[in-house]
Amino acid sequence: MATFGERLKELRKEHNLTQKEVAEQLGVAANTVAIWERDEREPKGDDEYIRLAELFGVPLAYLFGTSDDSAWSEPSDELGAEAALEDQREDEAHMLKLYRELSPEMQKA
Repeated sequence: MATFGERLKELRKEHNLTQKEVAEQLGVAANTVAIWERDEREPKGDDEYIRLAELFGVPLAYLFGTSDDSAWSEPSDELGAEAALEDQREDEAHMLKLYRELSPEMQKA
């Protein structure tokens, strides 16, 4: 599976965005996005991961490279969609917390 940096670069190119444009969306320096794409460092804050996933419309698991399923599951009704989105955000925040608790070696694995 892809690394975070590989997946970020792939998504950025699929959306025809420059590193600078992604950086502007997140409020970080353009060279920060370049560093992320080279897997030299990852975002510091959980909100940056979530904002990246939302920017590209993919689940966090896909962004992390732990899943090849880039599709969001979409409920059919509006209330169900809102509830599902909130549940998904809570699940992803929990998954991100667990990921951050792993050693760097385990994160790469």
